[in-house]
Amino acid sequence: GAYPLPNNVRFLSRLKLRTIVSLTPDAPNEADECDPVRAWVVENNITTIHIRVDAPTDDNEIPLSFKQAAAILNIIINRDHMPIYIHCLNGGVVTGLVCALLRKLMCWS
Repeated sequence: GAYPLPNNVRFLSRLKLRTIVSLTPDAPNEADECDPVRAWVVENNITTIHIRVDAPTDDNEIPLSFKQAAAILNIIINRDHMPIYIHCLNGGVVTGLVCALLRKLMCWS
């Protein structure tokens, strides 16, 4: 999905999340106590995991290295992390690629 914003908290609450994985250039600001999303994460004891992924600079660039992809897949297939929300900056390129990799790992055709 896309980067969680305050207006997404109501929807995200319904998912009963255990983990949020951020695939972004910078880690979410965990020190910002005024951020409603951060407050919701803390209040609900949700684990946050950040993997640095740079935003693609052009349409032909693959934004993940093999090492990053393997690390992300190891996190998202771990049942201890589920239910899980995976996001990048816009919910498109990086998150879409991770979903495609997961489907390939699960032998989807």
